[in-house]
Amino acid sequence: MFEQRYRFHFEAAHQLGANVQDKEHPYAHVHGHSFEVYLILRGEELGPKGWLTDFSRVRQTADDIHALLDHRYLNDIEGLELPTLERLALFIFEKAKPALEKLAAVEVNRPSLGEQVRYEA
Repeated sequence: MFEQRYRFHFEAAHQLGANVQDKEHPYAHVHGHSFEVYLILRGEELGPKGWLTDFSRVRQTADDIHALLDHRYLNDIEGLELPTLERLALFIFEKAKPALEKLAAVEVNRPSLGEQVRYEA
């Protein structure tokens, strides 16, 4: 089994007020994070050019997602109205999968908080 991993970062703000009862809970207020994302591709065999997937294609897909999310208020993005880490991982997977047929998983991290979510299809 071959596995490729591509990492990118973005900065964004969100709030999760709908998830908490206490209006003073930190998540109820708008706040920002540095996010780290891994696109993980897997396959049993290499293609005729000797790679699983052309990394330039992976990079372009990541760049497109980065442009959609970086320095944005995630709650305003259609499909991310309640932007938990779990929903963010699924959102990124669904955006990347059409361009990356061997995409197997997406990991989203908030390194400063030690939090990580993995979505695997």
